[in-house]
Amino acid sequence: MLLFRKSFSIHYLISFLLRIVMVYMMVRFHSYVFSITLFAYLFLGLYAILIQSIIAALLYFSFIVFFAFFIAYFCCTKCQSTYVSCLHKFPGILARLFRMRTKKRFTKSELYIIYITTSIIILIPQIWLWEIKIVFVLFWICVLFNVFENRILFLSYVEK
Repeated sequence: MLLFRKSFSIHYLISFLLRIVMVYMMVRFHSYVFSITLFAYLFLGLYAILIQSIIAALLYFSFIVFFAFFIAYFCCTKCQSTYVSCLHKFPGILARLFRMRTKKRFTKSELYIIYITTSIIILIPQIWLWEIKIVFVLFWICVLFNVFENRILFLSYVEK
């Protein structure tokens, strides 16, 4: 009994399985790059502020914690992969603290909330970063990598 087409061979099966593995590895690679660059630019901003003012660093850290929960609620609780296997890693862990919201598309106001809170987190340390040029450059390299990776992971999901 012939189970497959005549043109089917083990070569096609191996090729198909390798493509699945490659896609999985690329998604995981992007999620790790996103997480590493996110924590890197948050740490660099906090470091630049901490060198010059402990009180300002504590305030910035409190903003980071507050906005992390804020973004996790508005963004991650709508994502279906948050409760299974979050690609963004840490924000997905925070989102599990909240109840899952409807799986409708993100509204423009929700996207604006995410963009504004992220912009605030990025813009606050600029005054202190400017004093330390190398940290300033590293910060923006991490931000740009993070934005690029987020475009691949998050916005590709939003556009579906």
